[in-house]
Amino acid sequence: MKKGLIVFLAVVFVLLLAGTSYASYYYWNGFEDYKKENLDLKNKVVKLEKDLTVYTAKSQEAEEDGDETKDEDADSESAIDTSSWLTYTNSKYNYTFKHPASYGTNGCSTKPCGEFIGEESGGDRTMMQGDISQNGWPNIDISHLSSNYYNPPANTDFRQWILDNNPHFAGLVSAVPSYMIHKASGGGYAAYDITVPGSQQAYSQRYIIFLDDDSRLFTISMTDHQDYSEDFYSSWLNTVLFP
Repeated sequence: MKKGLIVFLAVVFVLLLAGTSYASYYYWNGFEDYKKENLDLKNKVVKLEKDLTVYTAKSQEAEEDGDETKDEDADSESAIDTSSWLTYTNSKYNYTFKHPASYGTNGCSTKPCGEFIGEESGGDRTMMQGDISQNGWPNIDISHLSSNYYNPPANTDFRQWILDNNPHFAGLVSAVPSYMIHKASGGGYAAYDITVPGSQQAYSQRYIIFLDDDSRLFTISMTDHQDYSEDFYSSWLNTVLFP
């Protein structure tokens, strides 16, 4: 009986040992497979992240290129072709600018004026005005008058001179000139570009103010300067040439 029990227990022990070894074998092999699968999964995730990074970068680049193209297209659409415009020359200071052929150059003698260009004060002031029956533009004035303001003393702080004589420009004048008026001989005159916002009582007004080589102050004013008139005014300004 004892002997049989011992034999039975021995058989059970052997079976348990074999089962444990079998389970251990499959456990470790399974664990190794799991590790391998996990590593493969990590590699796939890394690859996906890299692909996503490349895709995102390319998408952003394409989007930026698209935006630039849109901007270029917008510029080309908004730019006004002035190649067929005629040239007007001021009778006193000999500056020139271009204008559409529809503008008469003998001033306004009959109301309503329509589109015209005219001079006052012997050429000290030149006006260019379109049909402003519906809007305030185009309405351009180029002036150099005999008053003190237009003839500042030598070595004057030009920016401060503008502010002292135009209190309504407070807070609107940049620290340094931000525009360039072209010279016929090349180069140009540094100018202050000032826009006074409109109100219910008045149109907005843009001023280009600069000193020429003889320290004479010139003002170019453009009335009703808004997004819808910007194309015309900017294109026109690009045609202005001073001696």
